[in-house]
Amino acid sequence: MFIHGSVLPHMLEQKALGLTPDQAGDLGSYATFGMLVGALTAGTVADRIGRKKLMVACVALFSPASRLCAMAGSVGVFGLGRTLAGIDLGGLLPTAISMVSDYARAAAALSPSAC
Repeated sequence: MFIHGSVLPHMLEQKALGLTPDQAGDLGSYATFGMLVGALTAGTVADRIGRKKLMVACVALFSPASRLCAMAGSVGVFGLGRTLAGIDLGGLLPTAISMVSDYARAAAALSPSAC
């Protein structure tokens, strides 16, 4: 997911998966688009199923999506894996941030030095 930019020149040089420069540019944006979708839907889904369940689901689905990228035999499968991983990561980050914020507030309220 995150090392795409560093391995992309090598993939283009080796013509891995028959990758063209145009396809490489598209692949770079698939994960970002997935993160947009995941971040926009995370709040609604978290309200319905709960933050903890959403966080666990995103982590559990991120791993197979990353594995799909690693095992991809074509540009289409690689793009699908990056999109799915992006959706999961996009859902995970805001959910984790809001959970940490809630726990930090609760801990501060219990602290004897809280003002």
